[in-house]
Order: sequence, then structure tokens, then C-alpha cells
Amino acid sequence: LYPTRNGLNDLAVEPQYQGNSFNGEQAITDALKDSYKYDPDAGPNQPAFVNRIVEKLWSGAKEMPWNEVKSRAATDPSWIWHHPRALDDVRDAMISRDQWRGIGNGFVERGPFPPPRPTAEVRLLSRDDTTGEATLRVKPLHGDTLYLQNGASGAREKLTSYDVKTRALRLTLTAANTENGMEGDPVPWTNTINLKYRLFGGPGERMCEVQALPSGAIRYTTDGSSPASSGQPYQGPFRVPAGATLILAQASADGVVSELLRVDAPKDGRADDSGGEVWRVDTGKPATWRKGHKLDATSEVFTFLDQAIRQGATLGGVRVTAMKGKQWAELSLDEGTYLGSEKVRDQATQLRELIPGANLTLEVAALQLLDGQRLLDLTRELKETPMRYEVTQS
Repeated sequence: LYPTRNGLNDLAVEPQYQGNSFNGEQAITDALKDSYKYDPDAGPNQPAFVNRIVEKLWSGAKEMPWNEVKSRAATDPSWIWHHPRALDDVRDAMISRDQWRGIGNGFVERGPFPPPRPTAEVRLLSRDDTTGEATLRVKPLHGDTLYLQNGASGAREKLTSYDVKTRALRLTLTAANTENGMEGDPVPWTNTINLKYRLFGGPGERMCEVQALPSGAIRYTTDGSSPASSGQPYQGPFRVPAGATLILAQASADGVVSELLRVDAPKDGRADDSGGEVWRVDTGKPATWRKGHKLDATSEVFTFLDQAIRQGATLGGVRVTAMKGKQWAELSLDEGTYLGSEKVRDQATQLRELIPGANLTLEVAALQLLDGQRLLDLTRELKETPMRYEVTQS
């Protein structure tokens, strides 16, 4: 017997023996399924069940308290039986898919919803720290047109390509929908300023050269005080005073401020053979190596990844592309998101399986290593020399 709107319904269950065995519970379950009273698969991926919730429990309302929906299901004799969590699973899934929305106080609103205003999506693909040039991928969401403005006073131009290379410190992008004439709010994007330096000269005439990329006014100190409050303007290579052991510098432009640059000046003015600063990686401290690497062939990509895996490196700003003719697939991460090199290799393998015979390319913005010794071992394998301004250790 099971309940319906008209009372209890009598359902006959015929025993079916298999090898002198009869599973009564399974027979009852099968009978209820055949009568459309019980659905063990009811959930968010079953459109008929979702529609049933809206039609029978919402009764045409646009918004409902979710507890009321569940109460109606519990007290309606004709409601189908299912797993106790099925209703909440549907709610959570439909909200995550933005087909329903939680609007507060336990209320849920169902779509369709009015189209959102256009907005610009801006994604940093890579940044060249040697020039300050950033590569952006931009696109309009809920629109079909993008406008770009360089700085606060620059002219606004319509973009014809969604890949943008720029050395500007500030951009503003605005998306529009030409079909309905709707334009979204301006979306600002801000570049970063990084500082490079070089120490040169011999004892008694140590010199320091600093460069802001892509641009910026530099202030510096040689006594350990803050450049922002007591620094002097940088106008070119300057002489490091005798006894100075720490140079601090910072650059700013258009409201953008660089990170503080710290330069440990050798006490005895020693310099290497090329006139640069004598500097050593601390082998016992974690190290981040911010140097871009670009590999353009499949074999080079896997060789690089194998070298990174041997040193336990995690990679930031990863972009793996598989391309064959007009077919392509890509994994792209921002510079602040790091992924273990083994996982990058797995993703690269999957991309090549997705497009058999494709050529792989790899771009990496930075590498993190557990200690400086691993950095030295990796750079030795890569036949590279890390520069002081590229390495951060804590």
C-alpha cells in the first residue's frame, strides 16, 4: 500500500523466486518504481524531476521559501518518493548553474532572469619583466563589442582583436551590446611596475643603476630609510656611499606603486668579472624564480617539465597550448596561481591526446622551489644563471 491523493493505493507484488530465494525488499522497490511512485535517481540531472518540483511544489510562483517547497513535498500524498537529500541537491545545483537564485531569508527565485548588463572580462596571459609589456586576453560578456581607453585621458577605441599587448599602466575596457544598445560599466585594469638594478664599479666607486618597467619615477635611499618618505629622485646611475650596505628603491606612476626593491651592496665593493654584483642564492631558503620561459616544441616542453619535476618545482602563470592546423586546445593560469610540474605534465599529455599529433608550446612566468639548492640544480640543468632581481627568498 502507498499513499496517493485519493487515498491508499493497493499494489500487488508477486513473489519471484531465484534459486529458492525471494528478495521482498527489492520486489517492493521495483514495484514502486514501475508505478512511478519511487525514483531512486531523482536529482538535479533529471530535468523531468526538476520540472515536477516547479510545477507541483512552486505552483507557478516566481519565488518561494525553500522550507515551504520541502513542506509541500512532505505533505502531498501524491508526491513521488526519493532520496531525502534530493530536493536540497536540486536547489544547490540549480543555484550553482544560475538557473535559480538564493535571494535571502530562505527564499529561492527561479529563472529565466533578465539578461545581465554587458561587462568586460580581462585575463592576464603573461607579462615580460624585461620590458613591462603585458599580454591580455579580453572579451565582452553579454555583449558583442569592446572599447579600450588608455589611461584617464586617452581616446576610446573599438577593439578588433581580443588579444592585447600593452605597456600602459592603466587601461579601461567597456563592453557593449549593439543589439539592445546597452553598455556596461567601465572595467579598469592595472599593470604592475617592477624594478631591475645593476651594481658595477670597483672599490671606492661602486655605482648602482635602477630601471622601472614599463615606466615610473624612482626614489631611493642608501641608509635603510623608506624611499617613499625620505628617498631622493633617481636621475641616473648613482655612487653608493662608502659604508652603505643596503639600497632601497621604489617606483610609482599614475597611482601604481612598485614593490620595494632591496639591494644588498657588498661591503668591500667586490664585483664579478662582468662588472655586476657578486650575489649568491641562499641554498637553505625557499626560492621563487620570476623569469619567463617559453618552449615552442613538444619535445622541449616535456624535457623542461621533466627537469622541473626532478627539482619538485611548482609553476606559475602556466599556458600550455596544443595546436594542429586549425585545431587547438589550451590550459591557461594567471601568474598568481601555481600548479605542480607533474600536474602540468599530466595536463599537457591530455591536451595532446585531445588533439593527436598536435605541437605543444609552454609558457611559464615563475617557478617556486622548496629551497635555493633546488633552484641552483634546476638552473644548472637549464644552463641558465639566475639574476638577483629575478629571485625572491623568504
